Amino acid sequence: MTTDQRRIDAIYLIIQELAAQRPEFRPGDVATFLRDRGQPVAAWEIRGQLSRLEAAGLLSNDPVTGAWKLSGEPSRQVG
Repeated sequence: MTTDQRRIDAIYLIIQELAAQRPEFRPGDVATFLRDRGQPVAAWEIRGQLSRLEAAGLLSNDPVTGAWKLSGEPSRQVG
């Protein structure tokens, strides 16, 4: 497994935790979650991972509000 794949998997696990607390989230919510755990990640990096997860069918984005949410089962493998 590549470092990039591990990062995507880690972000997805965090998103699942966030989704358990609220149905929608923003990249800043993921950044805060990571920063609070001593693992800061740049916002642009998180945004890129969210786009990859969206392409894999795991997330969806509301272009009007900018909010993200889990979208169900993956349509293909991430990475």
